[in-house]
Amino acid sequence: MIDTMSPISVIENPAFRKLVNGIIQITMGSGSVVSVPTRKTIVTRIRDMYLAKTLEIDKLLSQQKWICATADIWSSSHRSFLGVTCHYIDVVEPFDFQRKSLVLCLKRFQGRHTADKIAEILTTVFSSYKIQDKVAAVVTDNASNFAKAFAEYGYKFSNGDEEDVLEEENSEESSDGGTISDGILEHEDLTTLLQSSCSVDLPSHVRCASHTISLIATTDFEKVES
Repeated sequence: MIDTMSPISVIENPAFRKLVNGIIQITMGSGSVVSVPTRKTIVTRIRDMYLAKTLEIDKLLSQQKWICATADIWSSSHRSFLGVTCHYIDVVEPFDFQRKSLVLCLKRFQGRHTADKIAEILTTVFSSYKIQDKVAAVVTDNASNFAKAFAEYGYKFSNGDEEDVLEEENSEESSDGGTISDGILEHEDLTTLLQSSCSVDLPSHVRCASHTISLIATTDFEKVES
């Protein structure tokens, strides 16, 4: 169910339950009695798996000194989502010095994609894993709302590139007309932290080089041709 990202409600579908019971009869022999888990049981198992994985990630990140993060917002089926990943070179014994990557957040992004809201959510995600002082930089695409969020709340370099973003119009800010999510897979501390008075503070910002090159090869090139 998790691998195929199927809705939890599928467990209550009569056809699905009939399929599972049929597979049980074939593999375990006729007369075998194995009940299909209820929706409540599945939700409990998913939450337990999530909490266990969160504790594992907390432990891994607590052993690292520096971390790089990425963030992106995209839309699918008229719903917007925010994803945050982190990357680090593992320097903990046995010192394999391999790059490791972890998913920190994959959640619905409801409402307008404003710079203030992006900054608040990113701060909350980093704070929930207690890595706000370990993130050296966050890599994003060139969307103006991301750039403005880091220009206003991020660590400032001396080159002043991010300050120019404050003068741009936030053309990337949009609305999300999706329905409210049940939030099963959100970090336990996210809601509490969002409601708290913690200050919004972001690391430094790095624009994705691949995205920049893609823009040059497509959008900018088309402008030159016209």
